[in-house]
Amino acid sequence: MSSLEYNNFPEVDLHKVLTKEPNRFLVVTAAAKRARQIKEGARPLIPVNLAEPLNYVAIALKEIEEGKIDIGISETTDAEADYLQELDASLEEELKQQEAAAESEKAEKKAAKDKGKKNKSLSA
Repeated sequence: MSSLEYNNFPEVDLHKVLTKEPNRFLVVTAAAKRARQIKEGARPLIPVNLAEPLNYVAIALKEIEEGKIDIGISETTDAEADYLQELDASLEEELKQQEAAAESEKAEKKAAKDKGKKNKSLSA
């Protein structure tokens, strides 16, 4: 190994992380998102040996601990909020249509089943 120390499995002091960002739920969400980015090919912000196995979550937490990742909640613009509400309404409508189709299919199957029972009783 060279003089550069690789951190493929870095040790993370969670107390340091939580002093930088006390909202642990925000830390977990940010670490998961960053770990996913690294897994999908984003370059880590700390030295790692890419030829060796990586601990994506530990690397993400180490980046947060060292202050290389800023965690925060961004405000959405009115246009983004409108778009999100439109998507939500669209998804809600699609779910209602799927439920209606499932109920209709269920009613048709029940009707066909009941019709089959009546035909059997008439033929006997």
